[in-house]
Formats: sequence, C-alpha cells, structure tokens
Amino acid sequence: MNTWKKLFGSSWDLAIDLGTENTLIQARGRGAHTWNEPSILAYARKPDGSSVPWVAGQSALCMEGRTNDAVRTIRPLEDGVIVHLQGAVDMLRLMLQPKMPTSPGQVLISFPHAITAIEKMAFRDVAGYLEPERVLLVKEPLAAAVGSGLDILRSQGHMLVDLGKGIVEAVVMVQGEVVASSALRLQGRSENERLEHHIKEHHGLLVGHATLEDLKRRLHQKEPNDQLHMKGLCLATGLPQRLDLRVQELLEVLDPYMLAIVGCITEALEQTPVELLGDIMDRGIRLTGGGALSRHVLLGLARNLPLKFLPVAEPLQAVALGNLSILADRNLQARLCT
Repeated sequence: MNTWKKLFGSSWDLAIDLGTENTLIQARGRGAHTWNEPSILAYARKPDGSSVPWVAGQSALCMEGRTNDAVRTIRPLEDGVIVHLQGAVDMLRLMLQPKMPTSPGQVLISFPHAITAIEKMAFRDVAGYLEPERVLLVKEPLAAAVGSGLDILRSQGHMLVDLGKGIVEAVVMVQGEVVASSALRLQGRSENERLEHHIKEHHGLLVGHATLEDLKRRLHQKEPNDQLHMKGLCLATGLPQRLDLRVQELLEVLDPYMLAIVGCITEALEQTPVELLGDIMDRGIRLTGGGALSRHVLLGLARNLPLKFLPVAEPLQAVALGNLSILADRNLQARLCT
C-alpha cells in the first residue's frame, strides 16, 4: 500500500484500451504508468470440477495451445467486442491485482464505434466491476485521433482508419463527432485463417496460432521475393517439418483481406459530406493499429486509392495515449465521453 501511494498518491484513475489482441492499461495519479498485456487469461480446474481464474496476459499467452485438461485459456474479445464478459472482468482483475490495492476514482474505457448498444454495455459493465466512482466511455477512433495529436474539436475534417486485428474502422470526424464511418469485422482473425488454410491445403502443414502470429509479423517486414521459414506438423507423415515459402505467395493469399479494407475506406468516403472531402485530400488519412506498421498494407492502399495514407507516430498505442489525454482533460471528457 505504501509503495502504491508513493507511485500514484491517494487518488488515481484508470484508462483502459481493451483490444482483441492486447490490453493497454494506464494508471494516472502521481505520474502516469502503463501496462501492455495480451488479451488472454487461463483458468485452472479445481478438484471439485469448478474453474478459477489463474493467470492473465503474457503468462497466459505462453500456455495457449500447450495446456492439459486442468488448464484452459480463453480470449474474452473477438472482432473487437467482448464475447465473454466474466472472462474480461477476470482478466482485468488479474492484470491489476498486484498493482491495485484500492478502487479507482475514475475508469475511462474505449470501445469500437461500430458496435451495438448491447455490445457497448459490456464495456461499461467491465469497467463497473472495478468499482470506480465514475465510468467514462469514449469511442476508439476519437481516442486514437486525440492520441495521434489531431485537434478534432475544430471545424476541419479528419479521417482515421484503425487497422486492428479484430475490427477495421474507417471514420471521418469533425468538431468531436463522427460524421461518416464504415467497419469491417474480421470474423475470427481473417488473416490467420487464410494463411492457416493455405498452408494446410497447399503444403500439407499444420501450424499453430503462435506460429501464424510470428509469420505475419515477419511477413510485413520482408520484400516480396524473400523467403520465410516456419515449422509445423506434416499431415502426411505426422512428424515435425520445416517449410520455406516466398513472401509473394503469402501476400497473394491476403489479397482479399486488402481489398476488403479498401472497400471499407471507400464506403466511409462515400458517406462523407462534400465540404470535408477537401480537408481529407489535403491532410491525408491517418492510420493506426497493427496494420499501419505493414509496408505491404501501405503499398496496397496507395495502389488502390488516390489519397495520402499517413501512419501515426505510435500506431499501436494511439488509442491508449488518447485515453490518457482525455482522462486528464475535462473539456475533452465533456465533448467526447459518455
């Protein structure tokens, strides 16, 4: 308790970016502190058959696909929304338990713009389980824009595309309001499923989630003619096998995913008031999320749309940085939060 008070003082607030793949939690009191953990937790089975939350974040990720019957891992979010409410609550509690001896004063939690009212309530309920004095909700694109340094309260149009792993959102904002938007739910990590299916059907190799994530990370850093190697289970022999594939082959597998993103952006532009289109052409379209780090995504967007695409300085942390800025600014809270 004394260590906590030295770090944060007696009054502290939380800003939470609850993502499909990663959760960023920031505590603001005496200074600001950030924790970034994978959005996953593990349950342990007790002798009586019931399950209890065990570990969350990186510790649980290390167990994914490597557990026995006594341990199971779950991911509480899919396609950007909470699909396991109790799992999301347990995950946050485990992440915060060593750092949170008391209830927070305020909790600000961000949520995707293109979700239903019931899905939005789940984000509110998760924050409420932490027993704060006040819960604030903010749309992720607005938080990402603030975290990217955009002044979205002025009467100038901005367009931002969040290339997340669970959901892609293209939004146009002016004076703190979303005036046009389109969303693409990726239906269970579309990239992973396409790559897994291609490698299994065309090369007879079965690979796991961790291998696919590492493959995607390396894929987006390579040139089309480079080779990528991976290890998996050969379906013909039942033995471990190494496979080398050209980057270009895998990029062609992901072409439908790229075209779907282009369609999402186009749909949002078609809804945009004519007066704001000039602002977007002058300022370009800001990109956040993991996809903004991919050179192949940037090339694909530039090839299909005659506009400037500008990755923000911190694509993976833009929402979290915006959350913290909003938490510290009552004017932003009044204009952007519910």
